[in-house]
Amino acid sequence: MMHSATPLHTDLSGLSALRHQAARDPDAALHKAAQQFEALLTQQMLSAMRATSFGDDGAGKHGATYRQMLDGQLAQTLASSGRGLGIAEALVAQLRGSRAQGESMDADNVAMNLPSERMRAQRPAVAEAAQTAPAVRAVESVDERVQAFVDRILPHAERAAAALGVPVRAVIAHAALESGWGAHAPGDNFFGIKAHASWSGSASQRATLEFDGTALRPQHESFRNYSGVGAAFGDYVDFLRSNPRYSEALQSRDGLAFLQRVAEAGYATDPDYAQKLERVFQSPLLDAALRHHDSDAGELRV
Repeated sequence: MMHSATPLHTDLSGLSALRHQAARDPDAALHKAAQQFEALLTQQMLSAMRATSFGDDGAGKHGATYRQMLDGQLAQTLASSGRGLGIAEALVAQLRGSRAQGESMDADNVAMNLPSERMRAQRPAVAEAAQTAPAVRAVESVDERVQAFVDRILPHAERAAAALGVPVRAVIAHAALESGWGAHAPGDNFFGIKAHASWSGSASQRATLEFDGTALRPQHESFRNYSGVGAAFGDYVDFLRSNPRYSEALQSRDGLAFLQRVAEAGYATDPDYAQKLERVFQSPLLDAALRHHDSDAGELRV
């Protein structure tokens, strides 16, 4: 007689038991779920094999039912005894690798959402450069991509900040978020400004993400093109000044308050836009880049 095996979890009570096990012992539940998957797959393979018939096998009218029961028992026994066909083992290894990668990414994302004091603790090299280290040590901790971005736009950001009456750090942070630290600024459009009917200059269609009330969806929009970095920052100033909805933001002299009010006024459809601006504004990467630039210029701005 065939050894009994744990039944397939195809009923609600079995699935509920597996869910509770996952809460108590995730690793054991992972093994069990992988075994269940292998058993189902094995049973499907056996059923497909049985589908090929060479005529009446003499088993009678209930033969198909008995064979199905036998195949189910055989599949479950194979999956739960030793290594089975090896499918469950491979699935567990793959899922563990995906989970480890996800936990690593989550840890990094959590660090980016922490208050600045705790965020600095997650990134000691940059924190040292940003807080107490002398300029020579700041050079060692600078992110080259961020530094190149800051060096390129800083003179233009300073002029824009002076025209708007806000700290230059806020302007740089806004450009950094919209352009991915300068990596995505076709047409020198560092602020993601769209080319609506009032725009008479050059424009190009580009992919973007827009929030439709439930999720961010990919779509194509027309964006402004500029003749250079200076033109882009000058238009940013004109864009904010000419739109009444940003009037409250332009009354702010605090950089973070300015960015938050720009977000509240609807600069982007992303519901997390204000939080993202805040993270970039408080980024130790920006601290280090500004310190490095100022040390080269013989100044100390931060």
